[in-house]
Amino acid sequence: MITSNNRPKYLNLITIRLPIPGILSFAHRINGVWMFLAIPAIIYLLELSTSSPAGFEQVRAIFGNHWVKLVLLVLVWSMAQHLMAGNRYLLIDVDIGVEKSSASLSAAVVLIGGVLVALVVLVMSL
Repeated sequence: MITSNNRPKYLNLITIRLPIPGILSFAHRINGVWMFLAIPAIIYLLELSTSSPAGFEQVRAIFGNHWVKLVLLVLVWSMAQHLMAGNRYLLIDVDIGVEKSSASLSAAVVLIGGVLVALVVLVMSL
């Protein structure tokens, strides 16, 4: 008797090796969620900084913290990488860079470009 096994397979996501475009797609989604979750804090800090001179000084003190600077650097990287990946996906939508080799190259350029933008912002803020 032959039976069909229709049970779901266990996929260990740690052992799956994604290609560079897959990593970029995953990072693009995570960055979008991260930026969305940061909106309330950014709005609060903007409102606080424009409410009074004392509020502005409070925001300056908050931005003086090294952990906050690290979070802002990650946020800058997220914005740069998300913008570049979004432009890449728009080009793919019009059939530019669809081939496997060009898709891998453009994904690597976006990943490296996001890091480079964050490094430039870091150097300029020192």
